[in-house]
Amino acid sequence: MSTQETNSTPMDTDSSVQEPLFQRVFEIFTWDNTQSNLNYTRPLSTRTPPAANKNSAFLDMSKVSPNLDGREIAKAIPDGVIGTKFRADTKFIQLFFKEEKEADSFISDRTLDVGIHSIPIIPPKGKLPQSALIKLDNVPIEDKEILDRLLTNALAEFCCPIEIAPITIKGTKLMTSRWEAIVNAIPGKNLSTTLEPILEILGQKVLLSWPGSPATCIQCLSVGHL
Repeated sequence: MSTQETNSTPMDTDSSVQEPLFQRVFEIFTWDNTQSNLNYTRPLSTRTPPAANKNSAFLDMSKVSPNLDGREIAKAIPDGVIGTKFRADTKFIQLFFKEEKEADSFISDRTLDVGIHSIPIIPPKGKLPQSALIKLDNVPIEDKEILDRLLTNALAEFCCPIEIAPITIKGTKLMTSRWEAIVNAIPGKNLSTTLEPILEILGQKVLLSWPGSPATCIQCLSVGHL
């Protein structure tokens, strides 16, 4: 989903792209025809690594240019790394350190810069980076300013909200029941230990998801399964 301004007017259309002469109702009113309205920079990677070793960090290779020489990556890896595991099928490289604090320091760099390329660094499974993208589902439909305030206040009990915005139908201001939030961790804590998978807003259960979050069910509004 592309990032658009929250309070923007309907999206400008590219004159070089010809609009279809006819679109069925549920080609417009479909999740495939929605847009993000976050302005804040999103995390570089929202993938969940396959392992939880606390003394490790992962390089997300899923969007790395095929023109990047692997030898250059090997040279850029810091001296504190003592070993590695790698999976070409999942496009992850796991790097191991002697101590967790060394891994956390490396993760705080956010990227491993190799020439003009920036490779996202992400924590092992069970941890989250300092800044994370939270997706909210089953949000009640209400005045946007009211919802913004209620959601921000609810999230502030578990994290530090940076920005929150609804998912809208493309080309309109029509809000849906899905929102997104960029949040930071409470100082000294990891987001994975403070976030709650369900909030209650205006008497309605709102489901939260983030990389590695517990499974939640939109049908029965409970935790434990999809």
